[in-house]
Amino acid sequence: MSDIITRRGFIKTTAAAASLAVAGESMANPEYARDMRKQQDLADLANYDILLPRVKFASDRRVTDHWNSHPRADRNLLRRLSEVIRCKVKDVRFRGAGLGYAKDSDFNTIVTFDDTERICRFPMLFMTSEGYYKFNGHQKQSMKTYLERGGFLIMDDCIHGRNADYFYRSSMSLLTEIFGNDAVQSVSRDHEVFHNVFDLGDTGLPWCNGQNHGAKGLFLDNRLAAFLSSTDIHCGWTDDTGQFYGRNGRGPGHSGHDKAIEMGVNLLMYAMSH
Repeated sequence: MSDIITRRGFIKTTAAAASLAVAGESMANPEYARDMRKQQDLADLANYDILLPRVKFASDRRVTDHWNSHPRADRNLLRRLSEVIRCKVKDVRFRGAGLGYAKDSDFNTIVTFDDTERICRFPMLFMTSEGYYKFNGHQKQSMKTYLERGGFLIMDDCIHGRNADYFYRSSMSLLTEIFGNDAVQSVSRDHEVFHNVFDLGDTGLPWCNGQNHGAKGLFLDNRLAAFLSSTDIHCGWTDDTGQFYGRNGRGPGHSGHDKAIEMGVNLLMYAMSH
């Protein structure tokens, strides 16, 4: 836990110092005064222990669930995390029940891989959708830069239909193209991401919906930099009422809300401590 506190403290101290620098330079340079988004980011990093930025990106428009699906999931995960480690999280504003879609302003933070400087402010990012997607050259380079600088990316497939795993396939292709054929590997059940807060050694990757290809990870210098799932744990985070996905064996998968949330907490804690 001391490592986690140190990392959190470092982020808050750095963000606070940078915020003061931006405020001072704003008075001398009108361009800084207009950059309200940057100042908001730095203020959020100073005022909250943990943020979970959603990655906004274009995917196949023929499917239903895009980058902004089920914001209730983010809210449920962050609230559970704040209960487990007593941290201050920035809440998601979406107030709908169950499944749903959000405006940009409903999430606590929205980022894109078009803005390399901005994504590198955040220690972790979350990305999901149902459909195929592709990144352009700049977006690929931004992802590479972000992950090599120490960022952590959670990529979870939001299942399309009963078994389609379009997002998962796109993500595997993207990571392999950027980092090489051997960079993405299976994440074994003895890895700390399955044990650091909740012990999921027996469960492994929770399976809430769709296909289960097992946990995959991008490893850079033995650090897990990206975690890729095909099992729709994001919908498991959403399903706190037991009405939709992963209903402990009664839904399409075998794992329910609790296991999905536990996996999410472990992922965020790993990101904060590495």
